[in-house]
Amino acid sequence: MYSVVKTDKKVLLSNGADVTPLLTLADEYGGRAQIIRDDGCYVLCLANRVGTYNTVKHWFPEAAKALHGLISKTD
Repeated sequence: MYSVVKTDKKVLLSNGADVTPLLTLADEYGGRAQIIRDDGCYVLCLANRVGTYNTVKHWFPEAAKALHGLISKTD
């Protein structure tokens, strides 16, 4: 199960872009996810096997809940 951890300072996307995440999530198996902002939209990125991140179309419940908390803090 993913939970919010200390936010990473920078991550590398699989397309070569270096981004600053708004929020980092991790699971007990070494999985990592980042919520970033791109062109005014929130984007979920998951770590792949080579250490970069891919954007995903489907948000898992823990990420959606974390995003809700993030948005609530900025209102």
